[in-house]
Amino acid sequence: MRGHQKLVKFRELLYRQFFRRKDAIFELIDALSTSAKHCNSVVQLSKSPFFTRQYPSITDAITDGLEVADWSAIQKLAWKFCRSDVKVPYHRFLLDCTPNARPHAKTVADRSIVHYPNPAPGNKPICAGHQYSVATYLPPGNSDERQRWCVPLCAKRVPSHEKGHEFGMKQLSDIIGNLGLENETCVSIGDTAYGTEACHQSVVQTNNHVHIVRLKSNRNVFELFNKQPTGRKGRKKIYGEKMSLNNPATFLPYAQYMTMQHTSKKGKQLTISLKAWDNMTFRSSRQFDAYKYPFRLIQAIVTDSTGKAIFKHPLWLAVFGDKRMQISLPECFSNYMDRYDIEHYFRFGKQRLLMNAFQSSDVEHEENWWQLCTLAYVQLFLSKDFAQGMPEPWERYLPQFKHKAMLQLSSASHVQRGFAKVLETIGTPAQPPIPRGNPLGRKLGQCPSKRPENPVIFKKNFAKKKKAVISSGLKNQTVLTKPQNIDAVLKQLNLMIGNLDISMQEFCDFALDSS
Repeated sequence: MRGHQKLVKFRELLYRQFFRRKDAIFELIDALSTSAKHCNSVVQLSKSPFFTRQYPSITDAITDGLEVADWSAIQKLAWKFCRSDVKVPYHRFLLDCTPNARPHAKTVADRSIVHYPNPAPGNKPICAGHQYSVATYLPPGNSDERQRWCVPLCAKRVPSHEKGHEFGMKQLSDIIGNLGLENETCVSIGDTAYGTEACHQSVVQTNNHVHIVRLKSNRNVFELFNKQPTGRKGRKKIYGEKMSLNNPATFLPYAQYMTMQHTSKKGKQLTISLKAWDNMTFRSSRQFDAYKYPFRLIQAIVTDSTGKAIFKHPLWLAVFGDKRMQISLPECFSNYMDRYDIEHYFRFGKQRLLMNAFQSSDVEHEENWWQLCTLAYVQLFLSKDFAQGMPEPWERYLPQFKHKAMLQLSSASHVQRGFAKVLETIGTPAQPPIPRGNPLGRKLGQCPSKRPENPVIFKKNFAKKKKAVISSGLKNQTVLTKPQNIDAVLKQLNLMIGNLDISMQEFCDFALDSS
């Protein structure tokens, strides 16, 4: 299947995966794919010409229809239509987390402090909200050839009691099992957060999983001790020389070295020097014997035509997995450089697909909305080869618009701009709405109860609670008049206990023990 036929077949099969509110859900996906860039809120999608229902149907589709959708089958369907037809030696997946700020949603459950970029100088880059872990499939080719397209397969909220990188590795393991890729080589790519011991332990559980991750420059690695035993008694030595990544004096002899040329977007000729150390390891712990699963260490330095380093520090990569040696040095480097494509998806999703614009007091409905946004992006991906975007006046001189040979656009913003014409051509499997009369609404005098407020969860190691030390605590308080009756005594006692920051039960227990 090619072109329009592939997209039409995908939409027909996707339509069958929704068991309730399927027509409203499908029209909402089409409105999201075409009109979201002109909207500031989700309810404004009801004005889209591709959403023929009233605005309450948006809530019905998200809260009622998506609750019973078979997301496992939808994931298989997206993989079937979006995977490359060209046979590749391995499949690539990107992992990363992105925040969903909800600072004013006091009734939303499980809010915690998450990383959130803050441009104000001196402010910490944090915010109260939720964190979402997204796993995407990376089609073959480099970023320029793919126009930074990647296929989101799963977007799940990270619970406040879990870490985003550990949750993401479990998420990828579930995807590999659901898609039946246990016997095929899968390469996952992540940032420094995905280089922890827990992530390393998750990778080695399967033989066909290779994990490429960037290492911080202040880490220490060790070579495996491979010398013959000298006959001494005692435990055999495991670790050899230590290598500090930020201290060139400790660098060990590398096993492989190569250079390759690269031309930047500005036309500059750059040289990329790659060095590799095989069979390196971290220090083990009681939970994981890291020395049993060594990794490959790679250093990348980019220099210009004069030999001057472009970046202040070199790039350090670690390649985990039993099949790590089957991926060449240039492939390891280029695979990690493609990791930033997921950042383009986050930006496009939040700016053009209203990914973080859905305001709901129910966490489950918020999660449904994030999954729905992935479906809108998937159908944009399937139409990238034939969706004709209309250039703005300031864009008509760009190469993809200037030359007729490049009229087939592939960037996400251009596809969304021309997706309305695609829908007018292929139609929709959704049925038109049927008027059913006005609902009765609430009964006279009915007033729903207020939602309880939920506190923000702070992730930190709480010290063991110390035994409360009771003191008068009235040194800096105003002097009260002498009580004249029992009510005044109780009032003064309650004020004293409040100043001590203890409960009445704790005060009574302390008084009984003292007596």
